[in-house]
Amino acid sequence: MSTHERDVERLILSAGYVLDSHEYERMGEVFAEEIDFANPGRLEAQGLAALIAAFQAIPDPARSHHTTNVVVRMIDEDEAEVRSKALTIRADGAVAPAEYTDLVRRTDAGWRVARRRIRPL
Repeated sequence: MSTHERDVERLILSAGYVLDSHEYERMGEVFAEEIDFANPGRLEAQGLAALIAAFQAIPDPARSHHTTNVVVRMIDEDEAEVRSKALTIRADGAVAPAEYTDLVRRTDAGWRVARRRIRPL
């Protein structure tokens, strides 16, 4: 695994910790300013400010995100496509399995998720 692939994988795994902290102002640590985020039927947002506002508006946010089976495919030195599986523990204790498909870009601040598609399983 290349250094870029490891950095991208670390970014994907870090997203869960940021979400679990409910410190949504930190989302810029993992998501790009131009984030295009789609979790159909649950949450969709264009841009980092809209994503933060959407998460802040959730009355009962998930307690824990567990991301696994991360597969990184480098497109070039500055972009990667990433697929991963996730289990989210919701506030009521229900478990929600999903698959993430991300487009990750290298920015001046480091690697950031520019697009996330969530497919419930």
